[in-house]
Amino acid sequence: MPSMLCLHVHLVLPNKAEFGHNSSGAEIRAAGSEDDEDLGSAKLSPVVVFLHGGAFYTGTANSHIYGPDFLLREDVVLVTVQYRLGALGFLAAGSRDAPGNAGLKDQALALQWVQRNIRRFGGDPSSVTLLGHSAGGAAVHYHAMSPGSRGLFHRAVQLSGCALNAWAFATPAEA
Repeated sequence: MPSMLCLHVHLVLPNKAEFGHNSSGAEIRAAGSEDDEDLGSAKLSPVVVFLHGGAFYTGTANSHIYGPDFLLREDVVLVTVQYRLGALGFLAAGSRDAPGNAGLKDQALALQWVQRNIRRFGGDPSSVTLLGHSAGGAAVHYHAMSPGSRGLFHRAVQLSGCALNAWAFATPAEA
């Protein structure tokens, strides 16, 4: 079975952003949309990519705990990432069907998506902070060490979790 990556991101834009349709039904385009590669003087906002906690087997990107009222106090574009959890996200059987760490690969895919697309939502792809809480903090640490994530974010914040926590990794014998 070929490897499949799962991407689910949730964007929260600053209040100044205007996207969608106005009251008369006219389309309002994002600066940097596919028809506007030249942003001109449009100021891009820093981006925060948030990885939720939950011991790698529970949690959600849409949690009310981590919503925009909690994370957006500044002019930033917030991206929350839902990644595969539990056995679907982290089972490592040493086989092609279950090579392991699909959840981390989902997160890396989300970071790649941010680099390719965030400009269309007013975000600055050269100013991406990866922020994680608990298991999300451990994931941030793994991405900071991974050559595959190099260049996808520029700052890292780990809250109550790192790759050195006993619960954040398992040896092959333990798995």
